[in-house]
Amino acid sequence: MISSTRSDWSILAPLIGSRVDGLVGTSTLICECNEGYTGEHCDTCAPGYFGNPHQIGGSCNACQCNGRIDTTDPDACDATTGECLKCKFN
Repeated sequence: MISSTRSDWSILAPLIGSRVDGLVGTSTLICECNEGYTGEHCDTCAPGYFGNPHQIGGSCNACQCNGRIDTTDPDACDATTGECLKCKFN
């Protein structure tokens, strides 16, 4: 979750993987990362997701490991390629 003063809203608006949940009081903007994104600026793929959100048109996509990885483990699939690295049953 990101908090900022209202004067910073124009900076926060284009965050890659975020949505604005609303204003709290009259001066604080609260943002939460969309599914698949993490980080202070929602600009990193979350565990279980891969991609390059920094690239123009880039995004984070779910790793396709057929339920064979722990999606909370940041090392279970390659964050760039989506390759499954730590399969549960191997």
